[in-house]
Order: sequence, then structure tokens, then C-alpha cells
Amino acid sequence: MGMRARSLLGAAGVVCWAACGSTVTFVGGSEHSTGSGIGGGSGGSTNQSGTAATTPASSSSGSVTCSFGTADCDGIPANGCEQSTLDDPANCGGCNALCPSGPNGKAACAKGTCQLACDPGFGNCDGGDKNGCESLLDSDPKNCGGCNKSCAATCAGGLCLLQKPIAKGLNHPASIAVDSASVYWAELGSAPAFADGAIKQMPKDLSGAPATLVSKLQTPASLIIVSDTLYWTTEGSAAASYSDGTVQALKFGNPAPIVLATAQQLPTSVVVSNNTVYWTNAGSAPNYNDGAVMSLTMAPNAKPVTVIAGQLYPVRIAVQDNTIYWLSAGTAKMSYGDGSLWSLPIGKAPPAKQLTAQLKGALHFSADLGKYLFVSETLAAQVTQLVYDGSMKKPLYSTGKLLPYALTLGAGGIYNTAIPQNNGAGAIQRADFNGNVVTLYPTASNAYGIVNSKADIYWTEIGDLKKNMSDGVVMVAPQ
Repeated sequence: MGMRARSLLGAAGVVCWAACGSTVTFVGGSEHSTGSGIGGGSGGSTNQSGTAATTPASSSSGSVTCSFGTADCDGIPANGCEQSTLDDPANCGGCNALCPSGPNGKAACAKGTCQLACDPGFGNCDGGDKNGCESLLDSDPKNCGGCNKSCAATCAGGLCLLQKPIAKGLNHPASIAVDSASVYWAELGSAPAFADGAIKQMPKDLSGAPATLVSKLQTPASLIIVSDTLYWTTEGSAAASYSDGTVQALKFGNPAPIVLATAQQLPTSVVVSNNTVYWTNAGSAPNYNDGAVMSLTMAPNAKPVTVIAGQLYPVRIAVQDNTIYWLSAGTAKMSYGDGSLWSLPIGKAPPAKQLTAQLKGALHFSADLGKYLFVSETLAAQVTQLVYDGSMKKPLYSTGKLLPYALTLGAGGIYNTAIPQNNGAGAIQRADFNGNVVTLYPTASNAYGIVNSKADIYWTEIGDLKKNMSDGVVMVAPQ
């Protein structure tokens, strides 16, 4: 027997169908019908065991007796108890009992009690209806990801993210690299000469103090780690018009680095592939139209080779699937709105292939396992996605009022450092591959290099380059 039929069962067990063409007597859990049926069927006697009639029911006086959670709100006995009062916000707990809505939420009814159904990312954490879903769960440290979930650190994207410094009081830390045990970074040195740069190391478990591996470097940049060796460039000195740049390497355990190349014109980026070192020389001021892509095989008596010359301000380099990729920042004449991305298969003579053009302030890019390239267009405040062959280019996400710089790809998506357009704090931002971006961590000063390592991300905050202040830091936080 159905619930509605059971609710109609009285002590005597006699009810009248709405059409009053028959009566139903409930005897011992079965229904016995006499008279003509509603549908005009013939009279007689039918015994229906175990299932209630689905025809609407009313009392002999015309009123409807409804089961719990239902009501006859339209006053029409023919359709019986047509209205649920358990989940209808217009009839919550009774007919015409309207549930109120509120800011950032919609009216809802649950088990006959009014509630607010909050929009995604919001919560009604104070329990009041008048101010609606007042708590922003994505960023509220008192309600981080849910009501009353307190976060003593940074709440971003509904997650309580714990950032902490690895090292403080550093002399303009810039590029950064990690391996399984340690974090390494390059300190540019003191303004204005930047002749006291250094390469430093800190264990990931933060045991001990930072160790200086190499000192007295002239503006070290583009630090990477490959197996048991660190590689970096030094950009050279202003006094020599940056024509005294170098490429260097330090194998762990050795007391001093090896200088792989000297007299390089503002080397800005380095990468290693198949026992060969590749780097970009940005070129000469003021036009930077004499830049070059260089290479050096790791063999005795090998000398640097110019892969391609006459490049326009090349600033970043990568090697993927036996192909060299490099990023040109563009020209001051065009306000750096003419940046471009190029490729050249290893061993193939120029010309190179231009994958895309008209990048705005393109200073950094990262690769996604041979599928996509991601370019930070600093002056456009956006990160752009490209297919390796240049067949597709689209803005992936905007960084808002902040300007993106360095990129790294991690488990959570794309991470970028971001600097303020004028004054104020920078940030670490994360976006998924659909372009949904969230600001994870504010930074006290200009965030510069960034790298990921399994569950964590590491970045440098370079400090004030115009002052001889040791205010730089290296930070770590969960992805």
C-alpha cells in the first residue's frame, strides 16, 4: 500500500474517491472496491492487494487529508495533495510559505525548513538570512573553504596555504633551482655594480644556514640544475657594456666552477640537452638586434658555436624534442609589443621558424611536456598558450592588475610570479589549463624566479634593486 493511501486509512477505513463513483474499504491491508470505477468501468467487486490506488483522494466532505510533507495547496480535491512542502522554497513547511533569498544565495527548502543555497565560493557562516551568504570562502581566513574553518596563513581558492621563508636578508635573489634535497638560488649582488653576486644553497629541511657555493660573480642569472651540476650565466658589467658575460658550471663536490664561455654579449638564459649547453645572448644596447643563440658541446677543447645570429633581444631558451625554442622580447621602438617566439631543429641551418609574433613584453616561457608553450606577456598582463608548431595561439588567462613574469608548471597547473604595475605588493598566482586563475600568495617585494618540486613551489622575492639593501627572501609553500 502506498504512503498516501495509508494516510487515508481511518479507524473504519472508508473513503470516497473524488468522483464518488465508488467507495474503497480497507480490510486487513487490502483494498476492496465496489461500484463503478472512475474511468467508467463496469461495476462489480475487485480485490487489489498490496498497492494503493493512485487516484487522488478526498474525504466525503470534499477536503483532502494529506500525508506528511505534502499539501493540497491549490484547493482542488481532484488532484489531491499535489504539493511537496519538504523541498519547495515557495511552499516550505506549508502552503505559500515562501523562503527568503539573500545576497550571493538563492532560496532553498530542506525537510520543510527554509535555508539559503549559497552561490559557489560563498557561505552563510553567521546563520543570518538578511545579509545572505556573506562569507567569501575562497579568501576569508575565518571561513577558508567552509564555514568556521580558520586559517592562520593565507586563504586562497578555499585552501589554507602555508608559505614560509627559507632564507632572509639576501642580496637580490633572482633565479632559483631545486633538486631532491636542496634549494639553490643566484643573488645578483649589490647595486649599482652588481659585482658581488653569488650562488647559494639551502637544504629543503631548513637545517643549518644558507651556504655560499660561489661568490664574486658579476650579475649571475638563469640558474639551472642538471643531474649533479649547476649551470648559470653571468650577464656582465655595465662598464664593459655587458660584453664580458660568461657561462659557468659547478659540479657538486668540486671546490670551484668551470667557466665554459667568456666574452658573451649579455647572456640571459641557459639550458642543457644531450651533453650540450645552449644559451641566449641578448645583444648590444640600444637596439639589441645582434642577439644570438649559442651552443657548446661538453667535450675537451670544445668552443662556443653560434647557432643563429642577428636575433632581436633573445631572452629565454628551451630545448624540446631535438628542437631549440627561444623567446625574443622585441624592441624599445615598438614599446616591446613586437616580441616573438622562434624554433630551429638541432643541427639544422638557419633560417629559424617564427612560431608567433606581436607578443607584448614577452620575458619568460615554460613548456608542457612537448604539448604547449606558455608565454608570460608582461605588458599585456596575461599568459598566452601556444602549440609547439605555432598553429594555435590564445590568451589563456589575465593576471589582472599585476604583471606576470616567471612561469613554472606544477601539479596544480601553471604558476607565475607577478609584480605590481606601480607600487605595492606582488603575488604568486596559479591557473588551471582552462584559464581559471587565483592569487595564492601576496609577496612583500618583487617576486622573480619560481620553480616547483613535487608538492611544493619555491620562489624568490628580489627586494629593492635600487638600494643596497639585503631585503630579498626565498620562499616555499604547498602547491
